[in-house]
Amino acid sequence: MSKKTGGDRSRENQTAANLQLQVEERQGRRRGKGAGGTVETEHLREYITLSQSLNYAKAAEALFVSQPALRSHVKALEDEVGSPLIVKRDGRLELSMAGRLFLKLARDIVSLSDDALASCRALAENCTTLLVSTMGYAPFEKLLTSAREHLHARHPETEIGLRFLRGAHANLSTIVEKKADFSLLPRVRGIDDPEPPFDPHFLPDVSFLHLGTERCLFWMTNDNPLFHREIVHARDLEGQSLLLGNTDNMLAAGAEFLRYFAQAGARIELDPQPFACYDDYVYTPHDGFGIVVEQFHPTLASRSDFRMFSVAEFEIASDMLVIYDESRFDRCGQLFLDALRSLAPSSAAKG
Repeated sequence: MSKKTGGDRSRENQTAANLQLQVEERQGRRRGKGAGGTVETEHLREYITLSQSLNYAKAAEALFVSQPALRSHVKALEDEVGSPLIVKRDGRLELSMAGRLFLKLARDIVSLSDDALASCRALAENCTTLLVSTMGYAPFEKLLTSAREHLHARHPETEIGLRFLRGAHANLSTIVEKKADFSLLPRVRGIDDPEPPFDPHFLPDVSFLHLGTERCLFWMTNDNPLFHREIVHARDLEGQSLLLGNTDNMLAAGAEFLRYFAQAGARIELDPQPFACYDDYVYTPHDGFGIVVEQFHPTLASRSDFRMFSVAEFEIASDMLVIYDESRFDRCGQLFLDALRSLAPSSAAKG
């Protein structure tokens, strides 16, 4: 086998370079026929500016780019189109026929792009989506709808999207951990708690609206031996377990229930368990009993295996609070909050 000389290697390298150039030229022609290139909007803007003077130096200065960069961008457009856009005749630059057509289309594209950006920016400035946890509490859901209508009547350009969350979100952590923007928080009123207005001693960044007060009841299923008893006394529940979700709010409520029953001469146990949502809680078979706000689940009354009841010795109130962190709201969110405040039964307080 003969050994290659330096001249042979030089010829082979030149042949490989020529082949590579041919491949690149074919790829460029295919791109020019629409095989998947991308036109940059900024390159179109530069082309429009260049067409006004047909002078690379002046255009580059006006655009604050270098002449080599501007020439490269124009070349990229020409490669994409597959035809020269700017040609030189009699020592002067002028637009080719393709260049004139491309200029018209470039203006249309840039104008459409500018309009689209302006519309999207205007929408972004005047819309927001808020995450809310209502627990199915109808007065809160009605308030949200009324506040959105109220806001839209005064600021027609404003759009508020409401996304309703399903799950066990009635906790301060829901707001602190940014799982929701607004959350209903039923707060069981303790034996020694005053009537509203009151300070629930929330975290500094958590504020609240007081929507009203509901009656807090108990529930049981037909697994409980007291299911058919017409009047239930505290001592009838002696030794039974009170089923709770393992959320901070429910555990705090459980501590208050222990006090209510102890004052009535009965001892009950707490049975905290994890639940994905409140529907799971009230549909869990249990031989003890649970707690429920009367207005939460109006459909439960139709269940033959489910009963809501009160204890003869005491009544328990639940203050219905809407909690939120005002510092997190953008302009639209703040406007919506103002609408909520103006329509809510009570004014906001700071926790």
